Amino acid sequence: MCTVTWRRDGERLELFFNRDESRARSIADPPEVDSLAGVRRIAPRDRDGGGSWISANELGLIVCLLNGPPPNEPSSPAFRSRGLLVLDLSDAESPCAVAARLRSSSLAAYRPFTLAALASGPQALAAEWDGYALRVSLHDDLRPPLISSSFATEVVRRRRHEVFAGFFGGHTPATRESFLDYHQSHLPARGPESVCMHRTDAATVSLSEVEVGPRRVRFRYLPNAPCAGRADESTIEIDRRI
Repeated sequence: MCTVTWRRDGERLELFFNRDESRARSIADPPEVDSLAGVRRIAPRDRDGGGSWISANELGLIVCLLNGPPPNEPSSPAFRSRGLLVLDLSDAESPCAVAARLRSSSLAAYRPFTLAALASGPQALAAEWDGYALRVSLHDDLRPPLISSSFATEVVRRRRHEVFAGFFGGHTPATRESFLDYHQSHLPARGPESVCMHRTDAATVSLSEVEVGPRRVRFRYLPNAPCAGRADESTIEIDRRI
């Protein structure tokens, strides 16, 4: 249950991630800087699974993950948190490197997911694991949005795509502000289909905004629904390694 969008402006990449989660899950820890294999990265942490849904590193790579449909078999304690895969890949230098590492990995321990990797260059990765097979695509024209929902999956995807087309299908400039408006949108109505999602059992719990520039990586994090305002937003930055 998530919505991911992005925009490119010259050498700059901006990515926006609404995280939708069960109200029963713990509040996530905000982004912090650490390193993996000598590569500095920024990532929030999921207290329940120990992983993350998004990371950005000093090499300019963003890795993010959306849950796939529930597996056919009952959940097993042998499954590894999908968020740990994001952290495992967070030191990669490019979408192509992420693709190679996924292809050489054993993914049987993970429930289904969609994983995206983007950098300031045009190439982007979209990978889907359905619990049985991995499909990896490298694109020079991967288009937003990426959407997941465990509730009425196809209906929710269609509605959020329609709203996205309404925001960006005309001649309105695709600015940072217009993307933020999309991510706090309650169109077509406040509820399970809206991008800023609200259900009795689940809701949009955070908005992550990552900006990869020529010299800096900036991670803005809002630890609540985007419609609630931005008073609690925090920002953390690291220098790019060129």
